[in-house]
Amino acid sequence: MEKKYYLGIDLGGTNIKLGVIDQFGKIIAKLEAATPQGDYQKTLNLFVELAGQTGISLDELISVGIGVPGFVNVEDGSIASLVNVGWENVQLKADMEKKFSLPVYVDNDANLAALGEMWQGAGKGVSNLVCVTIGTGVGSGVIINAQIHHGKNAMAGEIGHLPINPRSTYRCNCGKYGCLETEVSATAMINHVKKALEEGRESLLTRDLTAKEIFMAAEQKDRLALEIIDNAAHYLGLALAQITTALAPDKIVIGGGVSKAQELLLQPIRRYFQEFSTFRLAEQTELVLAELGNDAGIIGAGLLAKTGEET
Repeated sequence: MEKKYYLGIDLGGTNIKLGVIDQFGKIIAKLEAATPQGDYQKTLNLFVELAGQTGISLDELISVGIGVPGFVNVEDGSIASLVNVGWENVQLKADMEKKFSLPVYVDNDANLAALGEMWQGAGKGVSNLVCVTIGTGVGSGVIINAQIHHGKNAMAGEIGHLPINPRSTYRCNCGKYGCLETEVSATAMINHVKKALEEGRESLLTRDLTAKEIFMAAEQKDRLALEIIDNAAHYLGLALAQITTALAPDKIVIGGGVSKAQELLLQPIRRYFQEFSTFRLAEQTELVLAELGNDAGIIGAGLLAKTGEET
């Protein structure tokens, strides 16, 4: 049987997304299942089980790409810790190659979302981009000359931990204060609303809220909601201007759950990006919304598998 497809797996803290990708980046089949918590072997077996349910024979697969929510030793595909799924010191690449009898490639999920957007999404046609995902936290991937830029110990691109507000009293999950994630993420916006309400601010919002409700209130011209969004846009625009000065990408792609607010968020980000940018770089770097949604990770994992076999 002719080998002609790639398997892309996007492991999340809540769900596993798996897809069969052809050589052109088209998804032939995809499935989703809940992530087993703290059970490494059960998760690996589920990967194999889901692959068997796609309708594509394993004999038709060339290789496998896997994205995980954490740091990966890209040399051997090992992982020291994945807090979100309860893994410690696992040899993911080696273990999956035994189960699939296929070459397996492993990388960070944000890096693979960036690859996916470059191949088939908002970054199509360019080879230098930064993809920022804004959700519970802030993730990012940097693509240079159509390849993931890993840096030392695969730590490059963690812009969520740029020290952006030295006066912040919000502590980041990394242990520091003033990280971009403490100003821009959905969690950060919710925390800022709660603090404002505790201080007596009037608003349509209540303490029991989601980021989506902040944007809904902003559409109704709620002053507090507008201020919270403006604050997030200010710090993200500043961070993106700094990144552009350092990397000069063709595009910056913004994705994640918060990006669903679209122009309500993107318009002020563009304004601050223009304000803080130097050397007219903002005129040369396009800010766009991600296009692939939940498919970005599996398409990027498919491209990781494809390029791994081509090198």
